[in-house]
Parts: sequence; structure tokens; C-alpha cells
Amino acid sequence: MVFSVSTIIYLSLLSLELASFKSQVFAGTPDPANYPKLEVAPPSYEPWNKRFLGGDLPPHGTEANLWRDQIQCRNSHSWALTYDDGPSEFTPRVLNALGEHNFKATFFVIGSMVVRNPKYIQDVYAAGHEIGIHTWSHPQMTQISDEQIVAEIYWTVKAIQEAIGVVPKLFRPPYGDIDERVRTILKRMGLTIINWNQDSGDALGATDVVERFKHWSSTGHPGGILSLEHDRFNASSAQAVPAMSIVAASTYKTVKMSECIGQTKIYDSELMTGNGHVAPFFESTSPSVIVSVSASINASATMTQTAAMSSSQVPAKLSSTTESLAGLPAATNPSKNDALTSCKSWSLSAMMILFATCAELVYGW
Repeated sequence: MVFSVSTIIYLSLLSLELASFKSQVFAGTPDPANYPKLEVAPPSYEPWNKRFLGGDLPPHGTEANLWRDQIQCRNSHSWALTYDDGPSEFTPRVLNALGEHNFKATFFVIGSMVVRNPKYIQDVYAAGHEIGIHTWSHPQMTQISDEQIVAEIYWTVKAIQEAIGVVPKLFRPPYGDIDERVRTILKRMGLTIINWNQDSGDALGATDVVERFKHWSSTGHPGGILSLEHDRFNASSAQAVPAMSIVAASTYKTVKMSECIGQTKIYDSELMTGNGHVAPFFESTSPSVIVSVSASINASATMTQTAAMSSSQVPAKLSSTTESLAGLPAATNPSKNDALTSCKSWSLSAMMILFATCAELVYGW
């Protein structure tokens, strides 16, 4: 069989574009064999200890100072839906419901769950939702050592990068538990710390999530709504679906965290490739957030720490796991800029294909 020049050009361009599109969806699948057991705390990682620890670190037991972190949106009419503790077998239920409403959300994932369920995080990322870090084993950050804090981030970032090819800059501490020591280490990594101002209570077994959403949507909040839900469990994910209908019927605009806090750069490979400290791209330094919001998070975190361990819905305590990973090709962030780049690439290919077709018709190439 003999192919014309234009046909060969067409097939070559098509194969290149398909390969490019595939690389934009996800990078690969983490191999559990390269990780520690999925229910043990991750081992220390000395290169990062040298990179991010040392110097003047605040001691254990410092103030939480939640006003220094992101616990509200910049626009009072914004509603940022966030989901913690996945990805799990129940994540698709939440993902499908978000798609039905054309909502975009932010998922703060646990590293060991990423290794266990890589397809689900790939689906979330490919659908245009944002991904944040939620540690490897879900510990109380203020109760672990400096080295363990670093390890929790390192192994989680490794898993995420291997699964979808990006390195998140957004971080949510388990239980909202943080102090100046933990915050200093995280800031050295260039991470933006995200908590919440409205807790659905689903992790503690609350069955009135829809009613809570109704209350929030009717009373409003000066910093918009930054809500906390969970996609790890059957009961919590089931309640998330009807709760979205409340959001859809409200006057709020659903936003991802990047829009909520005004931070466009939410992925940055510098954390994995750089040699020194990573400068934070965005940091809240104004204590303008209402004090009651901080108190609400403190109360919510305390309740979660004490009650979540006994809840039938929540495991006694998520342990942790680990992984090792070589450098991987970075997948494209499905943002507006990357979509525009892809569009330009396909447009150029279409023009070249059209040229080749015309050449064949006119000159018989």
C-alpha cells in the first residue's frame, strides 16, 4: 500500500497530537511495590530535612494563629466546595454530581489513598478540578516531629506527581490542626495553607448536611463560603450529592480554590526539583478574618480530633505509607492557559493538514 505525502503528514501530526493529549491527562500509575505499607507512617526523607529544616524554627506548642492561613474567599458571593481524605471508591459519586451541576471543586487528597486509587485522582484532575495536599497518613500535625512533617508532605507529593504529573501548592492540615512551627515548615516549602469557615460535620457522622447547606446559603458570610466535606466514605459522599442542589439554587458562585483566594499558581514543580527553600507564591498576612471563624475552626478541629476516632464512619486513625519515585514528565495543568495552548496546537495542526490536503489535490503529492 502506497501513501501520499499528505496522508503521511496527516497521520504523523495526528499521532503527535494524540501523544500530547495523553500526556496532559495524567503521568502514570504509582506502583504500590515502591511504597511502604499503606497503613504505616512514612519514613523520614533526609534530603528534604536538610533542605527545609534547621535554623530558627518555632518550638512545639506555639499559637495556631489561623488568621495567617486561608479560611475564606476574597469574594463574599463565592462558594468554594472542598473535599478531603480521598480519593476513594466513593469519589466518582461526588465527581459525577459536580459534573451534572457544572461545578468545579478542590480535592485535598491523602497520599496513601492516591497510591491505592490512582484512577480516581486522575479522573478528578482530568475533569478540571483542583488537587491539594492532605498529608500521607492524616496525623495531627502539631503532635509530630519536624522530620515527620516533612515526610508527610514529601511522600504525598511524590504520589500525586506520579499519578497526575503535577506538584500542588495547596495544603490542608488534617483536623485543621496547625501552629507556628508547622506553618513555618510548610511555608518554607512554598505551600499555601487552606482551612475552612464552614464544616459539614460529615466526618463525624452528621446526617443533616443538606440542612447545614441551607442555613449557610440563607445567612451568608462576609468571606464567602469555604466548605469542608469528605469523599472517602459512603455516607459523606451520599450527602454531598443533594447538598450540591442547595448550592445550585443559591445566589453563590461556585469556585475552585485558586479563584477563591486569588492564587493562579496552584501547581509548581520547584518543590520537587529545587535545591533551596521555595518562596511562597501567596501568603495571607492580614488578620482581617473574623475572629469567630478562627474559633469555629478551632472548635471543629477539637471535635474532630476527639470524636472522629470513635466515629463508626471514620477509621481509628489513618496511618501512612510511602513511596519512592523518580522524576516524571509533568502533566499539563487543565487551566485556561493550558487549554488555550492546546487549542493553538490543534489549530496549527489543522492548518498544516489543510495545506497538505490542498497540495495533494493541486499538485498530486
